[in-house]
Amino acid sequence: MTFPNPLVIAAAHQKNIRDLRDKMQADAGCIRQLLVGRDVRQRGMTNVYKVTETRMNLSGVVEIRGKFKGKGRTKHIGTVPELEIVEP
Repeated sequence: MTFPNPLVIAAAHQKNIRDLRDKMQADAGCIRQLLVGRDVRQRGMTNVYKVTETRMNLSGVVEIRGKFKGKGRTKHIGTVPELEIVEP
């Protein structure tokens, strides 16, 4: 019984990683389009932040960053499940 070439198997896995990364980046782009410019707050908190950017870390979690009341320095607000949209 012969086994397949390990490089062929590794190349297939590498292609799969590339395809999955492309899909994750597309989803992160959609999150960016949906949230940048909106007012959000952390669930259960009262501070309102204007979302200025989103970042995807190496584990695939999208981190949301923004400015408090639209002023000052950009800071980490939280991840998507930790936030809620503030209605005007």
